[in-house]
Amino acid sequence: MPRVASFIATANVSDVFSDPSGCRRFIAVTLTDPIRLPDRIDYEQLYAQAVAELEAGRRYWFDEADTQEIMANNVQYQQRTPAEALFFECFSIPKDLTKSAYMTAASIFSLLRQRYGSQLHLTSLSHFGRVLANIPNLHSKHSSHGTEYLVAVQSCIDQSVNPNLKR
Repeated sequence: MPRVASFIATANVSDVFSDPSGCRRFIAVTLTDPIRLPDRIDYEQLYAQAVAELEAGRRYWFDEADTQEIMANNVQYQQRTPAEALFFECFSIPKDLTKSAYMTAASIFSLLRQRYGSQLHLTSLSHFGRVLANIPNLHSKHSSHGTEYLVAVQSCIDQSVNPNLKR
């Protein structure tokens, strides 16, 4: 990705983004060495370069492809909500489709509620559905039961539960 950021900030933690849609304006990087700056920044030259590029018609905004690339990069810097963290304790995004099942948000929520009880703080089932909808690479489909998500059940859920029956 070209250098297109106009400023940079630092953080002492790696999960700096709490809103998946808000991170599209930031280019996150992990530093491996100290940042080395020249003794003096030539601001006149910096300004002249910026003006020359603008006058030449150089694009100064992110297009849709840029935004998608930035958001894909920034996933690794995203905070997980507590509900999302509990989801990944008991479910995963399947790699092997033969070991997965489609489940509704209500079924997933019910199993998490059985496992974690009051630790699962959510205001509504529709909020939990939005949490699931924002999980990258979690496949969903619409059915007569509503939106269903393709998940693999981890060992923390009672394996005697057949996910296909728990819609």
